[in-house]
Amino acid sequence: MRDNTNGRQVHVMTISIFVVLFGSQALPALCRPQLHEIGNSTANSNKSTSLYDSKVIIIFCVAAECNYFGHGLQYCACCGDITNPKNCYQTMKECRAKCRPCNPKCSPSSPL
Repeated sequence: MRDNTNGRQVHVMTISIFVVLFGSQALPALCRPQLHEIGNSTANSNKSTSLYDSKVIIIFCVAAECNYFGHGLQYCACCGDITNPKNCYQTMKECRAKCRPCNPKCSPSSPL
């Protein structure tokens, strides 16, 4: 009786290589559009609105402890620069209402 383990190993290696080589060729075709598909999708994109057409308004209010309101050291919210009393407010809500928004550039040290 002859040992046939080398023949089995070669057979398993051949199948493994076949699966890796030909199986990996199918994946890129599923993940990205082909050149002819890109041209069609670009032409249609001008006719519809984008999902990313939204405006984001950013207001930088920094939470800090201030001594600007005559009650000693207490919580405050400041527009950027906490060393300037004109930029600080007693509540975060008041700070957000009075600080300039970043649209598209910021000027965090100057309130409205």
